[in-house]
Amino acid sequence: MNADARHARGLRGLVIAATAVSVAVFVALHWARQQGGQPIFLFPDYLVFWSSGPALRSGGLATLFHVESFTALQNTLFADILTRRIHARPWLYPPTFLLVSSTFALLPYLASALCFQLGGLLALVAAMGRKVWPLTLLVLSPAFGSSFDAGQISAWLTACVIGGLLLLDTAPVAAGLLFAVMSFKPHLFVLVPVALMAARAWRALAACLLGTLGLVVASVAVFGVASWQLWLSATTGPSQLVSSGTDMLSIYGVQMGSVLSSVRMLGASNAVAWSAQALSALVATGSVWWVFTRSTNTARRALTLTCATLLTTPYWMNYDLLAPSAAVVLAVSGVLSHARRTALRDGEALAWLTLWLLPYGMLMVHALWHVQVAPVVVFAVLLLATLRGDPPPAADADLSAPASSATPHATSVASRT
Repeated sequence: MNADARHARGLRGLVIAATAVSVAVFVALHWARQQGGQPIFLFPDYLVFWSSGPALRSGGLATLFHVESFTALQNTLFADILTRRIHARPWLYPPTFLLVSSTFALLPYLASALCFQLGGLLALVAAMGRKVWPLTLLVLSPAFGSSFDAGQISAWLTACVIGGLLLLDTAPVAAGLLFAVMSFKPHLFVLVPVALMAARAWRALAACLLGTLGLVVASVAVFGVASWQLWLSATTGPSQLVSSGTDMLSIYGVQMGSVLSSVRMLGASNAVAWSAQALSALVATGSVWWVFTRSTNTARRALTLTCATLLTTPYWMNYDLLAPSAAVVLAVSGVLSHARRTALRDGEALAWLTLWLLPYGMLMVHALWHVQVAPVVVFAVLLLATLRGDPPPAADADLSAPASSATPHATSVASRT
């Protein structure tokens, strides 16, 4: 057995052990929540999504974008299941996502939440090519558990970024339209145009920008220009709260993994924290440009884009690690399927598995030592993805193509233009 095969065998064992740990921690967290009197599977973030419909019907945009009024509405709507009153649950999503949330709000809450989360799971199935064990590994990941538990949109966005990267060479227009959906969370969309320009994927870039513009026009037609004015005004709040170390950081800091929030946790000033965030964003953007101009390997691109995005935005939560976790699954899949052709760099497997466990691990480390390790782990994975070379085409084809496809992924720049 050669060194690469031994690496793959050891990686397989670590994957099985990490999956067992992930499931055990998920069960333990829910047991602790139940002991504390909190209901299980409440989908707390989905309360916000679903409440957008009643808010629009009862008070319009004024209620939706007024933090106190919108929070009071949620307390009234869910008084029978909340164990304590919500203090501040604002609406911070752009009006484009309001098109989706208000539509799902036409269903009863529980049915709506389950449809939304199962829809995200089916989207992941479609994006990952219906391969059983990679999908199982992703669904059992801490990131999926965190997203599903919260009732977040992470599964949908992960399906879009992974599906978009897989389709980038063979169906650039479809890839661009998938990337456009990521604009529902603009802070996770910010590096997509950079990646597409670096890859010279002009058709995908045009489809992405036109798709995003179409969503904006549709939202203006339904909710009016005022919805964007109110949203732009409201979204200046989170960054200010994080940088000042007040409510947002004190309440959600344990789940936040940005460079800005992590530096603020160490007691640094606003100026130092924002300088660190700006430097991180600059390095991350450069990494995306470097990799996408030189690589056609989907796993490498996915690791780079998803990790760089988290190092660029000053605001992200542990459930946003689902996209990097999916990229890790793609990378691990390639290694296990092609142990003799895809060499692992020293520490690469450890970095991948640490990132995969990070959604729970960052909570535990913070509880023990009151520090946030997320940016360090994300940067390590980004660095390794930036420095690694592409595997041979045979490995890349299996890694990047859907289960039923035998089309090699690597194509020339000319075919993408």
